[in-house]
Amino acid sequence: LEMNIWPHLRRDHEGNYVLAGTNGLFPLSVKHKLKIAKFSSAYQKMWETQFDPGSKNFEVWDMAIDDNNDIILVGRVWDIFDPRQHGFLLKVYSNGRVTASTTRPGEDTGRRHVVVTPNPASSSLCLQVKEEWPHGLRLWSADGRLVFSEQASVATSCFDLPAALPAGVYAAEVVFADGYRVVQKVIVVR
Repeated sequence: LEMNIWPHLRRDHEGNYVLAGTNGLFPLSVKHKLKIAKFSSAYQKMWETQFDPGSKNFEVWDMAIDDNNDIILVGRVWDIFDPRQHGFLLKVYSNGRVTASTTRPGEDTGRRHVVVTPNPASSSLCLQVKEEWPHGLRLWSADGRLVFSEQASVATSCFDLPAALPAGVYAAEVVFADGYRVVQKVIVVR
């Protein structure tokens, strides 16, 4: 299994091993992919799959496995020649099938450039949007649980975080009316 950058290893609820990472950053001419594989507790490969982020570089920040043994990955994508970075939230089902998406992580139409601030956040999150206003804001925990969801409007550009939300790393998912999503890593401090 060719995987040498940002590897993550977890055990699922059946004792199998899940490994995720990318196949490298350099040379720039090589097309890099996110690779995910599952091995039995006896170290036999059960399946291997990959996700192609297009011409972008790809980094996995964290991986979690939910109660269904589905794999949740959070990280970032960027272009070496473009200073903008975009987060992603990707789900891989326990059988190795990657969730379908109408947009690639990191794809930016320009009019939907979103910045979630402050970061780190303690009590609230605000959206800074270039042009088209999003439909809602969701926060996902590292283990794939939806912990916060609110509708957005031009009048509501800041959202109060629940006091019970523990400190940690979250994926902030900004959703537009047509289903386009922008995901960014957010750190909550208390």
